[in-house]
Amino acid sequence: MMRLRSLAAIGLFTLLLHGTSFAAAVSGGGDEWERTVKAAEQEGQVTVYKLGIDADFNAFQKRYPKIKLNLVAGSGSQNLQRIMAERRAQKYLVDVVRLGGGTAMTLLTAKALDPITPALIMPEVKDTSKWFEGKHQYNDGESRYIFVYAAFPLRMVAYNSKLVDPKSLTSFWDLLDPKWKGKVSAKDPNDPGGGSPLLFLHYNSQLGPEYLKKLITVGGLTLVRDERQQTDWIASGKVPIAITAKATEVDEAKKQGLPVDVMDPHAMSKEGV
Repeated sequence: MMRLRSLAAIGLFTLLLHGTSFAAAVSGGGDEWERTVKAAEQEGQVTVYKLGIDADFNAFQKRYPKIKLNLVAGSGSQNLQRIMAERRAQKYLVDVVRLGGGTAMTLLTAKALDPITPALIMPEVKDTSKWFEGKHQYNDGESRYIFVYAAFPLRMVAYNSKLVDPKSLTSFWDLLDPKWKGKVSAKDPNDPGGGSPLLFLHYNSQLGPEYLKKLITVGGLTLVRDERQQTDWIASGKVPIAITAKATEVDEAKKQGLPVDVMDPHAMSKEGV
């Protein structure tokens, strides 16, 4: 969460992103919830910088038509640059930001985030026993700023469906086969959003730093900063396999008839998912 003008609309968004039903919220939150809704409607708008799809935000707008929703879409790098430029100008234009872990940590280091705990209102949200592993999950050491509200298997590997037999890839070690040398790309971990997927490989007990070194040296891993370039290279066959490819872009390219697809995460599950 960014440093805020007010917490009212943030409280509504926090509820929405946690997946709590609105009916349960109104009945469970009592006066505090009603005051939050009224205050948010008086503010009149909320600005969100975001990655991903708009479905949950559209649901918010439908449920609360009196609150104007300003959605600003962009990549992790674009949103990071936008926010830091605003900070340098001492402007506070964004209320909520949905970003990848790497970008969020950069903002935390820059002291651009406020704790999210004060925005949690509903008892069913505050009750940690109702959450995975009986606690709220955060992506920062203090467990205060970067709230993790959902988890899903990461679709890390995309490929050219004419040049790559997905059945031949059952482990990340398969990417070190000499036939794939120089034919695998990954998003540069120095670029915002690029580091998070590679952390899975780095900290995996069956892969680790040595695997990454081999992938870069022996495997000739190609690093890119533009995820769209990854998708283009997969489709053209120039670099037919991509680690950390943006799955939604690959899905869209597939719908357009290009020979691309994304591996089922569980198909390469020898090292876990």
